[in-house]
Amino acid sequence: MSSTMVIHKRVITGVDDDVIKYIEQLQAELEKHRWIPVSERLPESSGVVLVLLSDGNIIQAICADWVNYKGWLNQSITHWKPIILPEPEKVRT
Repeated sequence: MSSTMVIHKRVITGVDDDVIKYIEQLQAELEKHRWIPVSERLPESSGVVLVLLSDGNIIQAICADWVNYKGWLNQSITHWKPIILPEPEKVRT
């Protein structure tokens, strides 16, 4: 069966439903890896994240205390991103 889908503001007709499902999975995966503005939300738990500073530098940071995220290292944190490690490969026996 085919359906209509909007990709980057373009309407595409005749797209196979399996292709649509795959594209939606890819979009969900991209969403997990995007830079999140601190104005949108802060990390929900403590841990290590990547942060983008107002001077353009990217550093690894521990987000145990996000109450005072402005002025940290004399720079404001503008965005953050979770560090998502790949799944470990299964060892073949």
